[in-house]
Order: sequence, then structure tokens, then C-alpha cells
Amino acid sequence: MDEGNLDAVMEQFSGGSFGFSGTTLDQLKATKYTLAVICVDYSSSLTGFGGELTLMLQNIIKALKDDPNANNMLVRVILFNHDLQELHGFKLLKHIDENQDYPIIRPTGATALIDVTYSGLESLFHYADTLDQNEYDTNGIIAVVTDGDDTASGMSMGEIPKLLDRELKKEKMESINRFLIGMNTQVCGSYLTMFQQDAQFTQYIDMGDASPDNIKKICLGISSSISSQSQALGTGQASAAPTTF
Repeated sequence: MDEGNLDAVMEQFSGGSFGFSGTTLDQLKATKYTLAVICVDYSSSLTGFGGELTLMLQNIIKALKDDPNANNMLVRVILFNHDLQELHGFKLLKHIDENQDYPIIRPTGATALIDVTYSGLESLFHYADTLDQNEYDTNGIIAVVTDGDDTASGMSMGEIPKLLDRELKKEKMESINRFLIGMNTQVCGSYLTMFQQDAQFTQYIDMGDASPDNIKKICLGISSSISSQSQALGTGQASAAPTTF
């Protein structure tokens, strides 16, 4: 493989409501993988924090690369405002260049929170199903970082629990953790608490204001949660709730 041509190791997946990309199976040399989706809000209400959000993504990947289970992780990153932007699909960490793959985020626009949650979950289930058919074991984790209620989604809230009910019954993944992380929650906290329940997130973490210190805490919490979920793969259980947020 030409390491300079990383497009050669990625495949486009269609079907469902949203497409995504993932690493081709010939690149997957292990027998089990943790699939992680990180969704980061960059709507206009986060103006002034673009640099911190970019640094958060870079530091999450740096931390994961130092993890003992780094070779067993595949990470997808989505930026969202009123549109969804896949920065990259499910990539092996060795194929992620945190300095090139994550440009400076420039917040703008509205918030499609339902759409990004559905897209992230749908891609987890679809890719896990593909890996299961090829005798890979998987578990999953999704972390959605946002500071506001939904103002721009095309999908309805009711579609998320329908997706979860349908896909979890298939038992293609050993377990899946689902974290909703709120910033600037003085305004949106009550909405996000309700959203967690309606969208059936495992846990809602209220980070308060979008300060640089809190964004650092989010970075540590997401990276440690992915690491813990990877360590749990093979036990038949999801990892414990995060303690480092």
C-alpha cells in the first residue's frame, strides 16, 4: 500500500439515511475493534472557541495513539452545524494525521443535533454489521459534543429510538456506549437532559460553559472513555461510566 495515498485504504458505504466511509477490510489485521464516532458541534453559538475545539480533536487522537489498544480502534469524526461534515470515516489511528485531518474550526450556522446523532449511530451499526459478516468482533462508542438544541435537522426525534431498537436486537456489536456532552448549558441544559432521555444516550455530561479548561476535560473524558470501551471488548460488557469528565 502507498502510505501517501490514504484514500486507497478507505471505502464509501451507502444505504440508510446518511453515507459514511470506513477502512477497507484488507487493512484490518486484528480480530476485534472498538468503533468510535466523535461528533462536534460548530454552530455559530460557539464562535470564539474554534481553536479550542480543533485542539480537542487533535489531543483526543494523540492520547489514543498512546493507548495499549491503539491498533484495535477505528475512529470516525463528524463536524456539524446545520450540515454534517465527515472529517474522516472509520480510520485506524495510524492513518490519522491529527495535524492535517483537523483544520481550524470556524463556527457558523444552526444545529442539526438529531441528524448527527442518527448518522453517527447508523454508521456504527452499519460498519459493525460489515465487520461481523467478516468474523470481526466489535463494540462501539459515540460521543456527541454540543451546546444547543436542535434547530435544523431533517429527521424527527422518533427515528433515533426506532434505529436503536431495530439494530440492538441484531446483537452485531458486543456493547455500545452513547455519551451526550453539553457545553454552555446555562441556556440549553434542560433541553439536553430531555434529549438524552428521548435519544436514549447512556449518559449526559453537563460541562457548564465552553471554557478552555472544560474543553480540555472533554478531551480527556472522550479519550479515556474510548480507551475503556476498547479494554472491555471481549468481556461481554460495556465499559463503566466515565469518571474523568
